[in-house]
Amino acid sequence: VGKIFDPFDDNLSLDIQSALNVYLGATIPTGWPKSDNLLEGGFRRGELIMPAALPGDGKSMSCTSLTCNVARMLSNATDYGYHVYYCALDNTDQEVLAKIWANFLRIPTRRLDTEPTAQDKMRMVKHKYGLKGRITVRKWPRKSKSINDIRKDILLQQRRRGILYSLVVIDY
Repeated sequence: VGKIFDPFDDNLSLDIQSALNVYLGATIPTGWPKSDNLLEGGFRRGELIMPAALPGDGKSMSCTSLTCNVARMLSNATDYGYHVYYCALDNTDQEVLAKIWANFLRIPTRRLDTEPTAQDKMRMVKHKYGLKGRITVRKWPRKSKSINDIRKDILLQQRRRGILYSLVVIDY
């Protein structure tokens, strides 16, 4: 039982893209065409991408934007579903919520309170993209958790909710 083959046999050819898709999963587009091009289609399941920049350079907004792009773009996926786990260690719940809403409404965060129809528009956006349950935001105080604690929480959330996160974003 089983298959025996020589990986260096000249009759065998390697379909690299197919092999990577089976091994790592298909790519997950970032929603940023230049980044997707540099990453050869986007992120791969299991990859660790760690943006580094000085305070105030836009890491949190980039993380939020990436989260929203993936939830928006992949919400119509037909396989086992695409979900994002967003771990916020710096911002408050309200700051994260405001950034996510502003991103989906495509307006600056500071205009959320001056936009008279923001609540109504957000209801329409939620309905359009089927967003309920797509993004799980976990807020912890800074330096309160280790990567092992976060990993355990991700696995617990996946088991509890019966989903598989396609992207884990840790904004620290």
